[in-house]
Amino acid sequence: MPRKTVTTKEAIIDGAVQLIRDKGYEALTVRTLAEYLHCSTQPVMYQFETVDDLRRAAYRKADQMHTEYLMNAGEGEDPILAIGLNYIRFAVKEPN
Repeated sequence: MPRKTVTTKEAIIDGAVQLIRDKGYEALTVRTLAEYLHCSTQPVMYQFETVDDLRRAAYRKADQMHTEYLMNAGEGEDPILAIGLNYIRFAVKEPN
């Protein structure tokens, strides 16, 4: 019977995004991500053929988080003003 996957693709993507948030985009390699997730490189390479595929998946996840943050206007706020202010808040909160 095959072994159950412990490190899922979604967990790897989430870990990659968190690694970027902590250490910057340049820090994202298969080896540093595996160390960050406390696993070997095998689960990462099993889920992603190349490091570029991993980076694209992390970028898509970060882009989704960014969009959700920008579009979160409070009740009664001018939506255009809220988007602009949220853009600045996000840049300050997430420098990497």
